Amino acid sequence: MAAEGTPIWAGQLQTALDFWSKGRSDLGGRGLQQVLVQLKGPDFALWRALVYNQLALLSNQMGHWQYAKEQWELAHETWRESGMHAGSAELQDTLDWYFQLLSHYGFGERAETIRQLHADQQPPLLNPWEEPAPKPQLATLSQVPAATPLRLEIPSEADYAPVGGQRVASRSLAEQSFADWDELVRQALKAAGEGKLQPALSNLDKAKELVIGNKHVQALIYSAEALAGFLAGDYSQAAQARQEAVNLWLALEENFSPYAGTVHARYIQALEEAGQAQASRIFAQRHQQMKCPLIDPWADLEGGLKKGEWETASFNILEDWRARVEMALRFHARGNLLEAQKELGLLEQQMSLEQMQQCPGALLCQLQALMAYATGDYDSAQVLFRKAVTQWDALEPRERHDLPYLGQLKELMTTHGLESIAASLGEQLCDPFVFYKAEHQMRQVSTESDEESTDHPREQWETQIREAWEMALKGRWDSARRHAAKAERQAKLLGATDLRVCYSLNSQAVFANAAGDYADSDELYEESVRAWRRGSHLPAARTAYSEFCLLLREAQWAGMAAILEEIWDKPVSRSAFNPALLPVDALSKQAMKILEAVAEEEPDDGVLRLPTLPRAERPKQNGFPIGKVLFILLLLAGLGAGGWYVYRKYLTPPTGQTQKR
Repeated sequence: MAAEGTPIWAGQLQTALDFWSKGRSDLGGRGLQQVLVQLKGPDFALWRALVYNQLALLSNQMGHWQYAKEQWELAHETWRESGMHAGSAELQDTLDWYFQLLSHYGFGERAETIRQLHADQQPPLLNPWEEPAPKPQLATLSQVPAATPLRLEIPSEADYAPVGGQRVASRSLAEQSFADWDELVRQALKAAGEGKLQPALSNLDKAKELVIGNKHVQALIYSAEALAGFLAGDYSQAAQARQEAVNLWLALEENFSPYAGTVHARYIQALEEAGQAQASRIFAQRHQQMKCPLIDPWADLEGGLKKGEWETASFNILEDWRARVEMALRFHARGNLLEAQKELGLLEQQMSLEQMQQCPGALLCQLQALMAYATGDYDSAQVLFRKAVTQWDALEPRERHDLPYLGQLKELMTTHGLESIAASLGEQLCDPFVFYKAEHQMRQVSTESDEESTDHPREQWETQIREAWEMALKGRWDSARRHAAKAERQAKLLGATDLRVCYSLNSQAVFANAAGDYADSDELYEESVRAWRRGSHLPAARTAYSEFCLLLREAQWAGMAAILEEIWDKPVSRSAFNPALLPVDALSKQAMKILEAVAEEEPDDGVLRLPTLPRAERPKQNGFPIGKVLFILLLLAGLGAGGWYVYRKYLTPPTGQTQKR
């Protein structure tokens, strides 16, 4: 009996595997985590085990070995909780669908391994540390042999009997409509021809969703993506898409001809209507000759924006590297970011693989990350910066300074308006999420009068949160909490979804815990988690995270920054279900000595005051007040003596005088 309604977890699982298969491991990891949130209760224990297993494989592939170990252990624990018996017949229907799912997204070897485990009556879980090394991929279209596509028959998904309560998706993989994919390709190429790459990629992603399972059409769409990236000047994107198109074409089998039917005719028409007459003509000629028709923009397009310049034999990296970088920075200074990206993309194509792994290649990736951030492509900025850091850290100090590339880049950046980045560039590269502050970002909050940059809420937040952690270093928790609360108010001026609000609350929670206010600490932490859910999915989230880590280091809390980075770097850390926040007991987890709270200093208002001396407490007396009685008697005696003295001196007549009658 099928589950009521259409579960959304099945679609999320397909999307996650799709991202993973395209090399977007970060999005794939987040997608798998979202699937786990949907799989609640004992009825889905089997599927939770399988998804935990996929997370373990993904984490190990990304180099997060500790996290992979945790997910692998969870997969085994959940498998035991499911009560399933390895190799049992009741698992067969569910695993058949699982095999198809993995195979469709390029994980056929894993599907076969699981099938063999099931046949050997072993749990259908893959050990991440026994994964074979990835095979080398084909690099050029010239190596593509004549082939026919794989027409994979996907059985309509029936209402499988519940497997111990474990249900499969109620939506079949084959239930897709191919009606509009060519229209989306036409719109994408038209937008790319106008330099609008992001709308183009969005339309192509929609087209891919319509043709899941049809590798023939998928290859054509990826070929269109390569053409779109080339037209818009993003040559890295174009190269990746071209490679994916080749891989899909090679995966086709010989039992079906790709030249029959209307698929190619529709694709040719879409190219022509998008204004790509040359590409349309070349594709049509290859179709008639029954050759691989995929378009290689670098080899086929004579009218490309920058076609062929990287193939010149006169390329000299010492001379041309500076020229290209200077041209890109000039375009950036004029606000023409698209042309700046094109120049850097051309330089990347000119450079050899060996040069890309050396100092000029690392600095080129640094520049590309800055340009991607400037255009709002935050995902690409993050990937490019990580690539740059990996290459830079692999270099010896002399390799960074011997040749003039670093000095030239600092000089050119200073000349073309990036002075702050030029000053910081050196032994470390500059994270664009911290160092690149575009003008439009600095003016998100309108003001009635022109103010200095330090009066901007973002600058005020940085100042307050830094002072908060500096006070925490001295053990002044109350003062630290006040500064963090001020930082929270400044962050809210930037927007309710700004992640600086989240980290302000997180800081207050840590300070409250250190001061012993555990109830307040828990409440503040819960509020920071709610703030995380509001803003962690936005592209600007990493900007706030990077700034917070930088401020922690500036305030001499490098250990705290390391804790935060370890959480953030997990493949699912940026989802709302596993927030990258400092634990409230982070101080004790670091095995750091927690300082005792220090008395707050008196405010300096300019008035000179004497120090207050301690006063001893007066002892209490419960008996008869003898002291008071003695005091009264002495007082009466004094009054009596004084009265007698007055009488003798002033009222008694002198001796020898006769008293008048």
